[in-house]
Amino acid sequence: MIKIVLLILLVIYLLVIICAYFYQDKLLFFPQKFNPDYNFSISSDDKELFLKTSDGETINGIYATLPANKKVVLYFHGNGTSLNQWKTVANAFLDKGANVLMIDYRGYGKSTGDFSEIGFYNDAQAGYDYLKSNGYDDSTIFIYGRSLGSGVAVEMAVRHQVRGLILESPYTSVVDVAKKHHPYLVPQFLLKYEFNSLKKASELKIPVLIFHGVKDEVIPVEQAEILNKAIKSKKQLLLFNDGDHANLSFFEDYDKALTAFLNQ
Repeated sequence: MIKIVLLILLVIYLLVIICAYFYQDKLLFFPQKFNPDYNFSISSDDKELFLKTSDGETINGIYATLPANKKVVLYFHGNGTSLNQWKTVANAFLDKGANVLMIDYRGYGKSTGDFSEIGFYNDAQAGYDYLKSNGYDDSTIFIYGRSLGSGVAVEMAVRHQVRGLILESPYTSVVDVAKKHHPYLVPQFLLKYEFNSLKKASELKIPVLIFHGVKDEVIPVEQAEILNKAIKSKKQLLLFNDGDHANLSFFEDYDKALTAFLNQ
């Protein structure tokens, strides 16, 4: 009888593992989808873009500008965010002297394509290439990654020696986050995605600013601390005792630190 019960439990466990493997995209990505004619209410100083990637996908982006700004932020959002929040993001930078290019990854918004780690990097590269082709050099480009987007941002900052890298609520790797929440799923063998920022951290050669909330229940603050220790370039880790995964931009110290970093 005990053997039968154990066998049933094993079968159930294996079924859970199999389902988690085949449905992991739905567990990791929460995209908003928009019709091609969806209106983002773009002002006259801003542009909606459709960028071609190296693997043939079309990536939707919004380029928000003020004529006097000479710097730009290339912004990568989290797994549950989209271009629908572009105005809130843009306002955080425009009045600090930086224009903003925010993209929707493949599978998000109006962007074409299916989720893949390499694909997300190709999307990010298309955004970077657009900025370079429009007169920005690396000394005027900042890269910003929030949550899931922090892994994309680290990859871009390793590839390109831009002015600086800003990480909000970053992780060491997606696998480490999954191990924290679902260790029974053995994510180190299950996940098709790594976004291994810790492995790349020592390659960074540009200034880095990290924000993280001590009360973050999605990505543990310890992962930001580990990542910070691994970075060899100039860096600053700013922790918020009352910060969680979604409220860091509401703190005055966040705004002060971001302003100082953009004007370093």
